[in-house]
Amino acid sequence: MKLQVNDKPLSFQGSTLAELLTTQNIHTTTGVAVAVNEAVVPKGEWQQFELQEADSVLIIKPTQGG
Repeated sequence: MKLQVNDKPLSFQGSTLAELLTTQNIHTTTGVAVAVNEAVVPKGEWQQFELQEADSVLIIKPTQGG
C-alpha cells in the first residue's frame, strides 16, 4: 500500500502501525509519538492498528540538541 510518512511517499508491504515502525527502524522504547490522519494513536494500540491505503502517518521522535 502507499502511505505518506512524515510528508514523504512510502510503499509499505505490511498492515499494522507497529510493522511500519519496525520497517522504518523506529525504536518504540523511547518517547515516540505517532499520529495517523492527524489523530494520535496511543502506543498500546500500535500492534493492532490497521493502516489503510493513502493514510498520512506522522512519526515524532526525540532529538538531541539545544
